[in-house]
Amino acid sequence: MMKSRTKSLFMAVLASSIVIPAMVVPIQADAAVQKPFKDVKESSPYYDIIHEMRDQGIISGYENGTFKSSETITRKHAAALVSRAKDLPVVEPFVKFKDVSEENAYFNDVKKLQQAGIFAPDSKGNFNPNKALTRAEMAKVLVIAFDLKVKADYEFPDVPSNHASSKNVKALYSNGITTGDDGYFLPTESLTRAHYAVFMHRAMNLDTDFVAEPIPKSSKPVPVPVPVPKPDPVKPTPKPDTVNPGTGILTAMYDHFLDVPLPQGEEYKTLREKQEKEQAKIRVKEVHNRTGAFSVSKSLAEDNLVSNSEKLGIKKEELVEIINQAVETGNVYDGGNFSLYYNFTKGSVITSWINN
Repeated sequence: MMKSRTKSLFMAVLASSIVIPAMVVPIQADAAVQKPFKDVKESSPYYDIIHEMRDQGIISGYENGTFKSSETITRKHAAALVSRAKDLPVVEPFVKFKDVSEENAYFNDVKKLQQAGIFAPDSKGNFNPNKALTRAEMAKVLVIAFDLKVKADYEFPDVPSNHASSKNVKALYSNGITTGDDGYFLPTESLTRAHYAVFMHRAMNLDTDFVAEPIPKSSKPVPVPVPVPKPDPVKPTPKPDTVNPGTGILTAMYDHFLDVPLPQGEEYKTLREKQEKEQAKIRVKEVHNRTGAFSVSKSLAEDNLVSNSEKLGIKKEELVEIINQAVETGNVYDGGNFSLYYNFTKGSVITSWINN
């Protein structure tokens, strides 16, 4: 009996010595990123997101193995990323852009977003594929592509409720896709390729339990007036109470039109002559028979926007965007049947148009 019990005990110990090692084998760690982009360091907060989207076939990078995270993302690249990530519904008839031919590598991507109701031709029928995507445009792209809904009625001071992008920006914020920049959204600013990838990744992996908090008040100081003329001025940041929520015009962010900074690298005399000559060429080419000017100061902007948008044959929101573009760039806008530029000395929008 003793021998039998000893043998049984030995067999039990032997069995346990075989089973236990199998139980303590450590779980294998996640595999390291294979062939990471040369210019995306592992210490980057966007390292995993960028390479995850690369591995999903959404991000391709450049032939030299770089991603160029800090470069501004263009409209064509923004279209390509969304096109690869999402099957978009067709809600609009196809309208070809004049500056995106069928031979263009991004033709199909741009076409998909146009038919999804995200992009539309400008007044000249162009897409402007190499133009930087603005943050307001980014909001529209993601909201429509990923069908984002407004979950909380919080708004940034620079995107008030009557702003053309208000609903889209509210949808981004209330779903946790954007947090803003110290209390502002900065709708007309561009964004980097890395930031666009992060916004897209958040939209693709939406946290349905996210609950937005009220937007914190900005801690940025009161803008310091920039003397005119002064080359390469630093554009001051507006404070909420100096923004006219009824217009959305950039010049309403300043207490006086002479505080509005000139486009960087331009001296006013050269810029003014350039504007006048360019508009004169447009007037001859398009046979404009009327000229005019109107103020975009805080007290006069709203009425002037309404009356002049009707005169020029465009929506008020479109006129606001065109004026803001003219203020930022100093360029003359050619709308075909009208043109305009911003006169930095008088604080006025100078227009020409066809009066039938």
